[in-house]
Amino acid sequence: MSGRLTIRNVKIEIIDALKERATLNERSTEAEARYALAMWTGISAYPDSTTRHNINPRLTLLKKMNPILAEEIMSSQGAEALGCPKGSTVANWFAGKEEPTFKQLDQLAAYFSVDPNWLKHGDESHISNTSNTLNTSNN
Repeated sequence: MSGRLTIRNVKIEIIDALKERATLNERSTEAEARYALAMWTGISAYPDSTTRHNINPRLTLLKKMNPILAEEIMSSQGAEALGCPKGSTVANWFAGKEEPTFKQLDQLAAYFSVDPNWLKHGDESHISNTSNTLNTSNN
């Protein structure tokens, strides 16, 4: 069940920060606000995310196939290299708590050398010819 909420007199700095986070996470400002409220309250904004439930077993398989790469990508440096707003984001993807964007799934597929269509949609084989490099330099 969903309801409506209007919030008045919000500082422009807060709205700007919300818009910036929404852009980083590739979602609308309204979706980012729903997500922020859900995180603050501890209640899932998306109670039945079929996509997240479908992707999570493939992420689990990647973690089992190469635990060393998984550990590196789930570090705060790995999250930063993927452009995530916080260090726990990637670990939350693997735990099934958050859903990565398609762009982030493409980056994970390249890193783990798997087919991006397999990771995103479950299509075909998971083997790919890409390399598993993660740029963590500050250049």
